[in-house]
Amino acid sequence: MRIYNLTGKQVSHLEPFIEYCMGYLGITEDQAFDLLVKTVKRATTSDVISTSATLAAFSYYHNHTSLFDFGKKYQIELSDEGMDQLTIFQYNSLAHELVHFEQALTKKMDVLEDETGLWRTWNGKKIVKLGKRVSYLEYRRFPWEKDARRRARIITFNFYKDKLKNYLKERFAK
Repeated sequence: MRIYNLTGKQVSHLEPFIEYCMGYLGITEDQAFDLLVKTVKRATTSDVISTSATLAAFSYYHNHTSLFDFGKKYQIELSDEGMDQLTIFQYNSLAHELVHFEQALTKKMDVLEDETGLWRTWNGKKIVKLGKRVSYLEYRRFPWEKDARRRARIITFNFYKDKLKNYLKERFAK
């Protein structure tokens, strides 16, 4: 059962991995309804913090006044380069963005508006003002990035471990 939308270049082979990630992260079918996954020539983010990431990007609208394609609040863009020959790095990038989706759903990572402007928050604490340009190294140090990198590695490792275990079971079953 598909619980998200895939658009762009054919990426149906990602569905088992997306479903695995969502199950691991505890994302329900109802929550996933607001997610759009699509392929693009180059992934970009609506978050005005600049990075050089091009494999995948996560974006969301915090105020519901404007939505992505198909009226979705959350969007993951995947670079379509090499989509025919997926690597562990691309799976890890997708898992990383799905962790950001979960962070936004649970409000661990959020946006706060006050008299000084819009802020990216982590567990309710203001971390960085949106629109501020930061270096790649600074960006990697943000708590939501550290959390996403750590959990994406675990998810990707477990997915491959399960795939290998199933392959070996089928291959050597008597």
